[in-house]
Amino acid sequence: MNYKIKLVIISILTLLFFADNLSSKQLYPIAVNDKVGYIDSTGKIIITPQFETIIQYYELPYKDKKIKAVSFPINSYFSEGLATQRNADYFWFIPLRYHFIIIDEDGKVILPDSDTEIGSFHEGFAPLRMPKKHFQYVYDNYYGYINKKFDIAIEPKYKWAGRFKEELALVFDGKLFGFTDKKDSLAIPIKFKDAYHFSEGLALVSTDKLFGFIDKTGNFAIPEQFTKAWSFNDGLARVLSNNKYLFIDKKGNKAISREFEFASDFSEGLAKIFQDGFYGFIDKSGLIAIPAQFNNANDFKDGLSAVEVNGKWGFIDKNGIFVISPKYDYANNFNGPLAEVWIENQMWYINKNEEKVSKVFWSEKTFLWW
Repeated sequence: MNYKIKLVIISILTLLFFADNLSSKQLYPIAVNDKVGYIDSTGKIIITPQFETIIQYYELPYKDKKIKAVSFPINSYFSEGLATQRNADYFWFIPLRYHFIIIDEDGKVILPDSDTEIGSFHEGFAPLRMPKKHFQYVYDNYYGYINKKFDIAIEPKYKWAGRFKEELALVFDGKLFGFTDKKDSLAIPIKFKDAYHFSEGLALVSTDKLFGFIDKTGNFAIPEQFTKAWSFNDGLARVLSNNKYLFIDKKGNKAISREFEFASDFSEGLAKIFQDGFYGFIDKSGLIAIPAQFNNANDFKDGLSAVEVNGKWGFIDKNGIFVISPKYDYANNFNGPLAEVWIENQMWYINKNEEKVSKVFWSEKTFLWW
C-alpha cells in the first residue's frame, strides 16, 4: 500500500469519526504519556489527561520521511455530550481487568466501572458490547443498545450493531444484516449480505452481488444493479459502472452526464474528481468548479478542503483559493475551529489563523500487544 492510500485512509477515518462526533463544546482529544485528556479550541486543557483509553500510534512513510500519527477510539470522542474511556487494573504491568466509564464534557464520571464497552451516542442511543468471558478471556461478544438513562434499551443479541441514524440502526446476526428501530423491533428484516446506514432516507444494500437502495419500509427504491455504490450525500449517490464513476439521483437516473476516472461523494455541494493525474472538484451540474491541479485533496468540510501541492499541504476555499498556503507535511480537514496538521514530523492542532494551538500527543509508549 503506498503512502497516499494510507494517508487517505487516515483522513477518511478522521473525517468520519472526528467530525461527526465533536460535541457542542468542541473538545479535542490529546495524549500525554499515553493518558487521554481534552482541550478546547483555544488549547486550554478542559479535562486533564488521565484515561488509559487505547491509543494507536502510527509511523507512515511520506515522501522521503516518516510521519508520526495517533488515532483515538471512536467512542472516546464526545458525542451528544458524552464519551467512553477505558481504564485497567494491573498486576505489575499486566492488565488483569479492563473497565469502562462514561464522562461528560466537564470530565465528571457519569457511569462508573462497567465491564461493558459503550459506543458513541447518536439519537439518544449507543451500541454496547457485552463480552462473554471465562475469567478474563473474552470468547465472544454480543451487541445491544443503551439509552441515556443507561438502561439497556435493546438486549445484547446481535453479533454487531451500528449507530442509530434516521431512527434506524444497522445490525448483524453473524451472517446477514437488517435494521432495528428504537423499540427493539426489526423494522427491516435481517436478509442482506451487505448493507450501510440510512442516509437521506435511503440505505445501500445488497442481497447477492449487486447493490441497490431501499427505503425505510424495506422496499427497493432503486433496484440492485450496481457493482459498487455509495450512500446518498447532497441528494446524489456515487456508483461504479464499467470501471467509471458516475452520479445518480434518488430515482436511479444518471444525474450528471459525465463519467470520471475517480470521484468522491458530494460534500457541501462539491465532489472531488481525478483527472489527468490531478485532483479537482465539480459542482452538482457536473461542471468543473475547481480545476484539477492538486496532487491530493480531501472533501470539503466547513467550507475548506485540505489539499496537497508539490509535497506540501494547505487549505483552499470553494473558489479554489488558498486561505492557508501549502506548508504542512500533511493535513486533515478543519473540524470546527481546529485542524490536525503535521509540522516537522509532529502532529499539531492549528486554528484558521494558522496558529499552533496544541500538540496532539507528547509520547508514544503504548504496548500494542495488549
